[in-house]
Amino acid sequence: MPVIDKDLSTALLAREIRADVLVITTGVEKVCIHFGKPNQQALGQVNVAEMTRYMAEGHFPAGSMLPKIVASLAFLRDGGKRGRHHLAGLPPRRTAR
Repeated sequence: MPVIDKDLSTALLAREIRADVLVITTGVEKVCIHFGKPNQQALGQVNVAEMTRYMAEGHFPAGSMLPKIVASLAFLRDGGKRGRHHLAGLPPRRTAR
């Protein structure tokens, strides 16, 4: 049975409608290299060349962040102006006083 990747499908749709921005939501606050290791480093604003290098170095797991990175890079290479990462979910709850 074929599997449809939601991130790549989103990038394809964004390209077809000529969107300027692609927003990918995740469960983490920032995309990181060396994820889960003592030298973990959160990424801020990066360019296509940097993300391509980090991807080639194996920083993004195949079943997790990699499809999101691949989709974002495809969108940008196909003419998109900006890719964005967004933390999914609700803001932290406030405690009752």
